[in-house]
Amino acid sequence: MDDEQVNSTIAELERCLLDDDPSLARRLRRIRRADGARVVAVVAALTAAATLLAAGLAFASGTLWFAGGAAFLAAFAFDRHRVPTAASRTAEARRVDQWNEVLSIAGPWSTVVGELRAADGLDPWCPTLRRISTDGTHDAQLVCVGHRRSVSLRITRRWFADGIRWQADAAGPVLVGHVTLQPAATGDHVLAWVHAEAARCRHSRRALRTIRRETRIALRRWATTRNTEFPH
Repeated sequence: MDDEQVNSTIAELERCLLDDDPSLARRLRRIRRADGARVVAVVAALTAAATLLAAGLAFASGTLWFAGGAAFLAAFAFDRHRVPTAASRTAEARRVDQWNEVLSIAGPWSTVVGELRAADGLDPWCPTLRRISTDGTHDAQLVCVGHRRSVSLRITRRWFADGIRWQADAAGPVLVGHVTLQPAATGDHVLAWVHAEAARCRHSRRALRTIRRETRIALRRWATTRNTEFPH
């Protein structure tokens, strides 16, 4: 895909997300306004602090000096990210690593979804995925992904109208994600969107890297098959 197709795909995906969650745009605007107000407050406090400190030195005024110091401290209070607190350390610990892959798959939406369901996910196009066992109900599977440094995952999948939601236990960290198929406006292809995330740690990063490599190859293989059957 060239840059124009990538930008068009991203724009179409954003429209789909806004259609699914109309409040998303409002939340993003509130976040941007709050960030902008914080920046303005910090700049104003730092400007006031510099002015008052300079005036305190020029006029040998202790009052102006202390006022400048108070304004300087206020700038750090406005900029919450600069103050290392217990809450910020907790938020840091809860950060997640995540990635997204989007690819255009040729064919009508119903055909592409039916093919994904019949294949039980992207498994047939994954080059190194090996199924080790199931729990007897087909809801959970133990699989192995990767060549040299393979990753073992116990995967649970749930189908919904537009694709699959999945959860994987990587012997400690839990990964979650989805494979979502959104019809394009033209109706002759489908946007396959794969998302995965996990709480930030060394083991989850390795698992996410391995799954991402596998997913990229699987999507390209699937897209090549579909594009051969439904050439543009």
